[in-house]
Amino acid sequence: EVRVYMARCPLCGQLQIMRREQLKWDEDLEAEPDRVEADNLSWYECEHCQEPWGEVERRRAVQGGAYRPHLWDGKAQWWEPRPPITRAIKVGFHFSSFHSPFVTLGKIAAQVIKAQSDPRADVTLFNKMLALPYRNEQATRSEDVILQLCDERPPGLVPADAIVLIACVDVQRAGFYLTIRAWAPGPERESWLVRAAYFDSWAALEKALFQDQYLDPQGQPCVISFGLVDSGDGEMQREIFDWCQVHPPYMPSKGFKGLKAQPFTQKKIDTHPGLLAFNINTNYYKSDLLDGKLRISPGDAGAWHLHSNWPDDKPQGERATGLLTDYARQLCAESKNELGLWKNPRGRANHYLDCEVLQLVCADYLGLRYMSRDQDPEQRASTGLDDDSQPLTRSHSRW
Repeated sequence: EVRVYMARCPLCGQLQIMRREQLKWDEDLEAEPDRVEADNLSWYECEHCQEPWGEVERRRAVQGGAYRPHLWDGKAQWWEPRPPITRAIKVGFHFSSFHSPFVTLGKIAAQVIKAQSDPRADVTLFNKMLALPYRNEQATRSEDVILQLCDERPPGLVPADAIVLIACVDVQRAGFYLTIRAWAPGPERESWLVRAAYFDSWAALEKALFQDQYLDPQGQPCVISFGLVDSGDGEMQREIFDWCQVHPPYMPSKGFKGLKAQPFTQKKIDTHPGLLAFNINTNYYKSDLLDGKLRISPGDAGAWHLHSNWPDDKPQGERATGLLTDYARQLCAESKNELGLWKNPRGRANHYLDCEVLQLVCADYLGLRYMSRDQDPEQRASTGLDDDSQPLTRSHSRW
């Protein structure tokens, strides 16, 4: 049997299990959790009479409380009252920081605020302060939310605001996943999906990269300026290195796990002179995308735009599956664990997610956040590549 401590409101006399949802503070202090703790700038609100408790009222509530038998409801993630067990063989007691005279309401509130953005603080909040089993409560992304980022552009159309076109490839044993994005200059790093596709051969991939045209609003073809190709688990690494060496400006990449200091590093490949391999902190960039970019509304600066999801003008009920259905599904494949690491516990396809992570790496490598719209086209084109980099709308070649 588990007996949970219940505080008794000194104002209305009702028993209740103290919970974080009833802990309150001024919204203006959301960005200052340390001040909330230091100055004890929070209060508790009785769930029955809604009257506020300061530290004095909380002490009275705890002193007037009592243990009552409860059962943990895993689905609801909260305690459910239950009748006492006659002659219980084992009895456990639940007592949280809310009842401790050594922990202020401000300290608990500060931890709640920090837990909103820090997974490790969230674990501490649950396990050490609330004395509850940890559950990753980060909202799961839905495919519908991803598809709300779609605009009216057809695939292949490059917006006028873009200055560079980037292509990234995730290599699998059976084929290749590709995303092509157009990027605008500036710290907002606004970008537009131009194409997302799967190919089952190098030849088909090369056609998409070197022969297919991606047009600006004036009908001018745009050049892919840079790209990364994920070398994956190493099974096709030599083949990918060979391909990148004869197809500049593409370079191989490999993600590493864990929490690392630098977003990405580069190293020379001894077997392929002149070729650099990118080692990528995938956790850093997945957080940038999944916790950052995908939360920006399409009308706001820095949005992660997608092209139209529909291939034709038929009524929605008569259309085939949307063009980006699989793309959206794959961007929802991963979630953060209690250590703040992105994991794919169900082993779902996440190849487009990997491509979009590489897109962010490319944008950082080219220094797009430091460019301005006032630069002339030749300055814009020289984005950290060779001095003879091609402008976005110069005629396409296979280099």
